[in-house]
Amino acid sequence: MAKLTSKQVSEILELARQNGEWPNLSQANLSEIDMNGVNLSEVVMIEADLGGANLSQANLSQANLDKTNLSKTSLSQANMSGTNLSEAVLIEANLGEAVLDGANLIGAYLIETDMHKANLSRANLSGANMWEADLSGANLSGAVIWGGILFHANLAQANLIDATLRGADLSQADLRGADLSGADLGGAILRGAKYDDNTKWPEGFLPIDLDKYPALAKTPIQEDVTISDWS
Repeated sequence: MAKLTSKQVSEILELARQNGEWPNLSQANLSEIDMNGVNLSEVVMIEADLGGANLSQANLSQANLDKTNLSKTSLSQANMSGTNLSEAVLIEANLGEAVLDGANLIGAYLIETDMHKANLSRANLSGANMWEADLSGANLSGAVIWGGILFHANLAQANLIDATLRGADLSQADLRGADLSGADLGGAILRGAKYDDNTKWPEGFLPIDLDKYPALAKTPIQEDVTISDWS
């Protein structure tokens, strides 16, 4: 498919909205396009190619970006509240300070993605791959990260209050200054995770011997237990 220009996209959006239709750019080639600040709210872009595009400060709230390629795309300060990004590819994308509250990121690829200070409250990141992602200072309160991969991720000073991290891989993650109050860490892997005196853990959780035992869901680690005891 031929690559669309910013002008062509604007014309498609305007025509669809004039006709009272849902703008549909599914499978469109929008790679490296500049749509800084553009209103793409509720636009359907399933399996579109937005690799390397500039969508900084764009309004993508309630848009459907299922399986869309957003690798190395700039989405800094973009509004993606309630956006569907299920299985989207956001490898090395910039989502710094973006708003993603309530977004669907199930199975998304967020490898080495910059999400510093992003608002991901109540977002669903179950099964998402956030290997070495930067989530420093991010708001993940109430987020569901069931089985998510956060290996070597930067979660320093992140808000993880009441987040569900059951079965998540937090090996070697940086949790210094992070707030995990009320979080569900059942079955999570915390081997080699970094924490400090400012890290806040769920009530009853004792961050000892993390290299040997998996995390316990709101349960103190006891002596002489085995990993199988907490499966």
